[in-house]
Amino acid sequence: MKIRKVYLKEGSLHAFRQGMILSILSLLLVFFSSMAPDVHKDRPLTVSEEQEQQARYIVENVILSAPQLAKYYEQYSCKTYLKGTAKLDKKGIFFRLFPGYFIADRRKKEAFVEAVIETEFVEPNFYNQQFVAFNSRGLDTDDISEKIMRFLKVNIYQETSFNQEVLMPIASNAFNYYRFFYEDCLDSVGLRIHKIRVQPKVSTQKLVSGYIYIADKDWYVAEIDFSGKWNFSAYNIKMKFGMAEHNFLLPIESHLELHTHLLGSRVLNNFTSYCQYSELKRKDQDLTNAPIKLDLSRHYNNKLEASSLYHDSLYWAQNRALELSDDDLNLLNSDTSPNNLEADPKQTSKADVFFLNIARGTIMPKRFSLGGHSMRYSGLINPLKFGYSGHNGLVYKQDLRISKLNAASGKELSFNPRLEYVFKRRELFVRMPLTWIYKPKKLGSFNISVGNKNSSFSSKGIDIINESLADSSFNFDSLQLNYYQHFYFSMRHRNELRNGLILDLGFDYHYYTPVVKAEPSPLHFKEINSDIEELITENYRSFTPLVSLTWTPFQYYRINNKRKEYLWSNFPTFNVEYARSVKGLLGSNSEYELVEIDVQQKIGLGLLRSVQYYAGMGMFTNTQSVYFADFAKFSRHNFPRSWNDGIGGVFQLLPNSWYNASNSYIQLHGMYESPLLLLQLFKPAANKVFSERFYFSQLYTPAIASYTEFGYGLGNFIFNIGIFAGFERGELQGTGFKFSFELGNN
Repeated sequence: MKIRKVYLKEGSLHAFRQGMILSILSLLLVFFSSMAPDVHKDRPLTVSEEQEQQARYIVENVILSAPQLAKYYEQYSCKTYLKGTAKLDKKGIFFRLFPGYFIADRRKKEAFVEAVIETEFVEPNFYNQQFVAFNSRGLDTDDISEKIMRFLKVNIYQETSFNQEVLMPIASNAFNYYRFFYEDCLDSVGLRIHKIRVQPKVSTQKLVSGYIYIADKDWYVAEIDFSGKWNFSAYNIKMKFGMAEHNFLLPIESHLELHTHLLGSRVLNNFTSYCQYSELKRKDQDLTNAPIKLDLSRHYNNKLEASSLYHDSLYWAQNRALELSDDDLNLLNSDTSPNNLEADPKQTSKADVFFLNIARGTIMPKRFSLGGHSMRYSGLINPLKFGYSGHNGLVYKQDLRISKLNAASGKELSFNPRLEYVFKRRELFVRMPLTWIYKPKKLGSFNISVGNKNSSFSSKGIDIINESLADSSFNFDSLQLNYYQHFYFSMRHRNELRNGLILDLGFDYHYYTPVVKAEPSPLHFKEINSDIEELITENYRSFTPLVSLTWTPFQYYRINNKRKEYLWSNFPTFNVEYARSVKGLLGSNSEYELVEIDVQQKIGLGLLRSVQYYAGMGMFTNTQSVYFADFAKFSRHNFPRSWNDGIGGVFQLLPNSWYNASNSYIQLHGMYESPLLLLQLFKPAANKVFSERFYFSQLYTPAIASYTEFGYGLGNFIFNIGIFAGFERGELQGTGFKFSFELGNN
């Protein structure tokens, strides 16, 4: 069977070059936008082998103690006082268009914020965090809760920290990523404290540099002084840990410096926090049969009550755990000071504000809320809505979401239309779903959707393909298959039978109408010969009731705003779906049965590494009439729910027509992800990349006995890039490229 011609066109050199140009431009953006100076620069090291061996001995003892120290407390309550400043040192065009990437006041050069935060911790690492009081006229609570607290919620004895995104120097295999040097021995309240310098072997945002202070013989961490980079910012975090019985091992006082430099804009942030602990409960190490609590609602919150917006000076005078400096007081009391307002009157003119709002609305997503109604629009030329692949070329999307939420019950009615235009194929795809969540604590919902899908050929085309496969010169170009436009209407009802077990009932109504010529896809199908005057006029309809059952054992969840949300599970998710087309009902002229089964899971391997897999199979049975092999789970756009990137989990190079060329399939997808793989050999590039991924995909169908894809990808907070190679029975068929923006999605 010769199908090489089909694949080679899919992975054309021209498409590959276009993709490489996009990736180079993205890398340049990352390089120039992340040139923020290190807050804590590494000085040249002159150390002896004895200093390195001494440091290794001390750190090894800490690593041995870390598993027990990480679970020292089962529960505690903490009252944190936080104060900080934001200095807008330079405002460039990027700040005007994307102010959300900076922690700063949009109107003033300097701002001050203070907050009182109550935190309840329950092992293993679940936080219930509530802002009791918040005092700021320029900064947002989201800036504090989502950006600053990620640095202050640290369990130094866990292998990862800062929202599980940075590998700690006392992780189990830290010596693979860090070097340690003994610098000094200090005295603190009669204790010997060893000062160890930490230096990453590779410059990357997943590692830190600086100092760690370790208590002699007891081998616990007394203090850290770490520096690193996070997105467009450089940071330095200094943290002291308690050594007394009432705060042993817990962070007491922290200081964070955050310098954000991005395309002409520069913001400097300084935050200090002080923690007071109560209700400390040590973990019972002998308790091995404790029941598993799947409901994490009370341990997974982060909220601000309306009554927390205090500006009362008496309240703050009584609740400040840290004294305000003269500069803090000046900022707090000078909201209208001329020195604190923008000096350039053009920046505050009505015309400037008008045009900036237009620019932001064009480029950035827009959100509007009023009385329970909300609207979200993706932005007309939002770069996040552009993507590229060798198969589709440039893809452009637009999203709109209009919703009405009942805050008292959690019920919601939402309308979320999407438009997608594929430039290479000159096709417009529309999806218009309407969803009513009527039982939010049991995942109860109704969904109605209408739209169109990829053009495809009927089972008559499958018969033609099967007859032609015996010909050694087979290729799709010579078949001139009759293609049909595909429109659909679907209705679904979803309900949770029990935690982790979901039942979906509904039906699909498919309408297929012939097109004059074959699909102008990357397969470069030839147009139907103009000599053929007889056009296909038969339309096909299919009314297909279906039932789907999804089960995830030991599913963790939370109730958030009256609504149940699934979090994660340590077990796979299984799904089985059965559909039957009923002939004669609502004009249906198709009769068949369809069964699809799949299983998927993400397995964390620790140290920021993971393996994800997705396996599935499907088949048409009892085919009593013409049908269309449009599988729900075997398609280019059916990404697994567990996948954490928009590239893996599908076949990137498989041409469209092969998805419709068989009445059954078996597929397997896998991905291995790690922050440091091949790029350890290219240190300058490693600093700009968060993760590297290896992809593997395998397909078996009656038409393609064995098709395999291998891929390598890398990504960060700006983009994901993947390069793929496709093989048919071990023989290379072509290469391809995938690119997608991720800026703002994290």
